[in-house]
Order: sequence, then C-alpha cells, then structure tokens
Amino acid sequence: GVGIRISGDGSRKSPQKSLRLYFRDNYGRTKIENTFFETRNYDRIKRLTLRSSYTYWYKRNTLFQDDLIHRIAKEANLDIEIQESLPTILFLNGEYWGIQNIRERQDKYYLKSLFNINIDSLDIIESNLSVSEGSSEFFQQVLEFVANNSMESNLNYEYVSNQININSYIDYFIIETYFGNGDWPGNNLKMWREREVQKKWRFFLYDLDAAVGDPSWNPFEDLESSESSQAGLFTYLIENEDFQNKFLKRYIVFIEFMKEEERIKSIQNKLKSNYSFDLENHIDRWGNPRDKDVWENDCNYFLKFVKKRNCLIIDMLEVYMRKTININCLNMTQNKVVHLYPNPATNEVKISISKHYPFDGELILYNELGSELKRKVFTGNFTTVDLSALTNGFYLMKFVSEKVNLTEKLIIRR
Repeated sequence: GVGIRISGDGSRKSPQKSLRLYFRDNYGRTKIENTFFETRNYDRIKRLTLRSSYTYWYKRNTLFQDDLIHRIAKEANLDIEIQESLPTILFLNGEYWGIQNIRERQDKYYLKSLFNINIDSLDIIESNLSVSEGSSEFFQQVLEFVANNSMESNLNYEYVSNQININSYIDYFIIETYFGNGDWPGNNLKMWREREVQKKWRFFLYDLDAAVGDPSWNPFEDLESSESSQAGLFTYLIENEDFQNKFLKRYIVFIEFMKEEERIKSIQNKLKSNYSFDLENHIDRWGNPRDKDVWENDCNYFLKFVKKRNCLIIDMLEVYMRKTININCLNMTQNKVVHLYPNPATNEVKISISKHYPFDGELILYNELGSELKRKVFTGNFTTVDLSALTNGFYLMKFVSEKVNLTEKLIIRR
C-alpha cells in the first residue's frame, strides 16, 4: 500500500505525469526497503519520486538529461546534495506507462537518511523563499545584510560565509551556469540548514530539464539582469576578492573535469544503455522522443554542447570577472601559433607569430557582435595594433594567410 500524488509543475500538463510515492502507517508501512540506490548507505526510504521526462526543453529529449547532470556533479565531487536515480518501467493498473526514473525526494526525510538529522530542526526553502520546512527568516537576514553592506569588506564577507556554506554555494552556481539552466535562478533553487548555531545553508541540485540549450548563452549576463534575490546575492558576493578567487579556482577544476571527453561519454553511455532497453515501447506509448534516430541525435547534442561550452564559458568568465584564465579549453595539447600580449590589453596589443609560421596576410579585429573594426596587412613574426580608440570589452582577432587561419580572443580593460 502506498499513497500517490502528481508531482511537479510542468509535468502536470503532460500526459505522462511525474508522481510522488508516500509510505505511511495507514497505507500498511511507514517505509520501504532501499533496494534502489546502491550507493546510499541507508536501509529504508520514506518517500520516492517517479520522474517523467516529458517536460523537455529545446525540442530535445534524451529521457535522462537531469539524471546525467546529477551523475556528473557526483563524479566531479561537487559539494551539493544530488538525487540518486534508477530507470524503471511503470505500469498503472496494469497499463504500460513507459520509462520513468525512480528518484530520491529531497525533503526532510532525505536529509535524515543522509545525515541522521532531527527532522524537526530543519529549515528548507526554495528560490522565491517559500518555506518547505521551518522558516526562511534566517536566510532573509543574510539577504538584507548583503544588500546593505559592501561585500568588498572581508569582515562583511566573513559574516556571510559563517551563514552559507560557500563551497556548496559556489559548486551549485558552477553547475547551473555551466549547463545554462534556462529555468533558473528565479525557479528550481532549493536550500537547507539545521537550526543550530553555526549550521550553514547548503544547496540541493534538482530539475535541469531546461539546461543544455545554446552553448553560447551567457548565464552571467542573466544573473546581472535577474530580479531574483538569489541572483542578487551572487552579484554582491562576486565583488569580494576572496569569493571571486575561490569561485574561479573551483570553476577551473570543474572545466578540467568536463574536458575529459571519454569520461563524460562513459557516464552518458551507461545511462543510454539503461534507457534504451525499453525505448521502442516507450516511443510507441508516447511518441516522445519521435523515434530512435531522433533520440540518438538528442543524446549526441549533449556531448557537442560540452565540447563547445568549455571554451565559451572560459571566455564568459574572463569578461565577467575581468581576469585572464590560463587553461587550454580543449582536451588536447596545442602548440600556440599566435600570442597576444598583454591580454587583457589597454591601448595597444603586441602580436607574436610562431617562427614556424612566418605570417604574410591580414589580421581582422571584430567586436563581440561580429562587426569588423580594424584590418591590417603585415608580413613577418611581430606587429602591434593600436587599441586606443576602442572601448573596454571582448574582441576577436582573426589571422588569415596561406598557412594560418585562426581566431584569438582579446580583452580590452583599462
């Protein structure tokens, strides 16, 4: 015996619903044996979710995108609370209902199972400060403090870091910004803490169906313009040098992890194998995905997104944080043909061409919108370009000759 409710917002409108399962005394048992999540060390489960993948975005549906990103977060050792999952075939009253996945439900019982916490001592709140458990009062105090006190002050920042687990906060923002969750931060943000002195707020990861869209989408621009209190908190904290350095350092570690194409492909392939087991029956039932070839293309898009995203997110971070990130965004050793220095530049940039590629051609300077600003013909291995008439920002320098055809990024900052 078990209680069942429809779960989620978007999935309510879909024919294949997400469902919540509740175990209670009056249904026959208060918990069910944990035979689902082998990596968890708890024995019993109070609540479960049967998650549908019907609320896919961008006309792509792998059936397991959210699950995949959770597994990547786990493999990368991010300091956030993830949901373990298990693909399953569901029948309702004997009728085939397709592929869904059994997920941990992130509530007070989940936290008790993981951390042996008293469920009556918890605050759990969501992105709009709605309260699931306890109160939002203490987090609101943090937001008010940050809004009224400069985070450039290390003393003020120390107060915030005593209220929020900074590593958990940073790792949460890393994975949301890297994968470009379009339904965030105004939605799908959830945090928790124990109501005891020095117990800090930590962050749940959930619902990334709206991620993995356009790899060139810049999440930091959206954070600056968002009216979400969570976005506001981040834009205040990034003013602090200690926070900024830690954020950048942890982001670089994550990018290095994501550069390992075979590792990411291996994580995805394990899920593909599990979900493909009953894929044709699922397609016959729902027509979603449309067919197996479409599903394969949707799965391949994820890998293409990651390959492009690594370089693009580094560019976005450099512009947003006004710092140069000296890592190779590709998973290979590349001999640098062109060197721009200093970069970021002020009024002039020096250009050095590798001696193995003596240059005889044109360089073209573009702004970030792709408009041509300068064109220069030169021969040899060295030249300079005057930048004094240009404003601060992100630019692209294209080199075209018989032996060289490449583009380098350039930042102007005064």
